[in-house]
Amino acid sequence: MTTHGRFLIGWVFLMLLQSSGAQAWELIEDRLFFNTYGTLGLAVLDHDDVVLANIQNQTIDDQPSASFDSRVGLQLDYRVADEWSITWQGLATKDGPSSYTLETKWAYLSYDATPWLNLRLGRFITPLYQISEQRYVGYSQPWARPPLEVYGNENQFDVSDGLWAKLILPTTRVTSVIEVFVTRLEDEVADIDVELSPIVGVAFSVSYQHLDVRLMSARLPISLHGGTLDSLANLLQQPTADHRYDLDDTLWYYDLGLQYSDLKWLGMVEYIQNRVDSYYYPEIEAYSVTAGRYAGAFLVYAVYSRRVSLNNNAENGLTGGASVVANGLIADRNSRDQSTIGLGARWDAMAGVAIKGQWDHIQVKPGDRGGFDQAPHGHVNMFTVSVDWAF
Repeated sequence: MTTHGRFLIGWVFLMLLQSSGAQAWELIEDRLFFNTYGTLGLAVLDHDDVVLANIQNQTIDDQPSASFDSRVGLQLDYRVADEWSITWQGLATKDGPSSYTLETKWAYLSYDATPWLNLRLGRFITPLYQISEQRYVGYSQPWARPPLEVYGNENQFDVSDGLWAKLILPTTRVTSVIEVFVTRLEDEVADIDVELSPIVGVAFSVSYQHLDVRLMSARLPISLHGGTLDSLANLLQQPTADHRYDLDDTLWYYDLGLQYSDLKWLGMVEYIQNRVDSYYYPEIEAYSVTAGRYAGAFLVYAVYSRRVSLNNNAENGLTGGASVVANGLIADRNSRDQSTIGLGARWDAMAGVAIKGQWDHIQVKPGDRGGFDQAPHGHVNMFTVSVDWAF
């Protein structure tokens, strides 16, 4: 758990300790709320020569494994006053053969300035996607596995610290919301210092009856330094290079999300694109399309998703080792393009519990590796079953 999360929880319990027993119970009963969610998932590939890994180094291979998808989350909400509240949300996942990690995903102070304006200050999942607020709550999503080509672009840098404002516009017949967030992130991975600051984003969403549409644009200045990266950057900074290879640059991120659900039909579309000048970082375009049909407590759905690299021109302006390194970077990111066709079903077995199953047919060009550790021999099939809950 981060220092930020411990501070907020400790502050709440300090208030309780300073109260009498009766007062403390009243505070707990009336102001402190608990919610939990989680996923117990089992997945397997039909190939024995490739592995799919997540950021906790848990893998999916040809042996059924529950470590990749399984997780448990807890959310605490404390209502300080009518306008003020404190929220903390932690997510526990497996990060070793017999070890687990608890990460603070949300830890913020919320202020309802007016019925139409909400301000959040603290840590939260950066709202780059339409489903960012429910990203790890499998119960709130139709799939057993969200499309890897779109949501697989998230990583350990999915949270940031700062200010997030939501403004409900005075429109009729539709609900219109503008979101503005200004945040920053600093982290260290191995011997690499990572900084994204300041992240500035604006989103506009409209809801009408069963339809929700969201547009988002964000500016993410990115800086990577340390280890071998600085030497690599110096190697590639030559006047003859066709492209720039700066480690300090600005990433522009765009997202379009659409969701329709009337308890008979389900339709979802998510499209993302990022742009950057430096050729060291990949430019990506990805999208997913989901269509489903409800039948009572059951949902049957199909999904198609695709990811492509946009800045893929070869480097012809460098020679020697610099040329080898630059073209190796370009070839590696081009080899990660892939697409997936999936079929799945969901059964809402009881209130707060859903059982799901999904088959994914992952297509990678010959010689490319897609999201795997190496190039597979042919297409790869992945099978997932899960139990998701939220209470």
